[in-house]
Amino acid sequence: MWQAIVFGFLGGVLAANGYPHFTRGITKKRYPGAFGNGPVPNLIAGWVQSAAWEGFPYGIFAVNISGGLIMGILTELMALKWSVSLETRAFLTTGILGGYTTFSTFSLDSALLIERGAYTSATIYIAGSAILSVVALFAGLWLIRGLYA
Repeated sequence: MWQAIVFGFLGGVLAANGYPHFTRGITKKRYPGAFGNGPVPNLIAGWVQSAAWEGFPYGIFAVNISGGLIMGILTELMALKWSVSLETRAFLTTGILGGYTTFSTFSLDSALLIERGAYTSATIYIAGSAILSVVALFAGLWLIRGLYA
């Protein structure tokens, strides 16, 4: 069991999200992961955010929902097709995907929307992130079940 915890932690360190947490004017500092600035979530969040309205955190919204989809796909593949150890499961799900998605940035973005008085956007962001991430996870499960069950 302790190995699963260690592998989950290491996966999180390796995939740590380097998205600039305070891009809304507080600071432009990046929070690097073991492989630099968390390239995958940075790219996705940056692409989505740059193409979207600046007043809503679409980038992190997309990263967290896609993380739910990937989690559903991975967990169902590990349940149905792949024979992997508990440590590998922890490394991939808690570690890598935990580093890919980012609850801390979600929390900060939510707080900033509330502090700005953008209550409707905050409600949509908070409820939408939670609901759509779970819906995306189920979509991943159902996709793999449809292919392999």
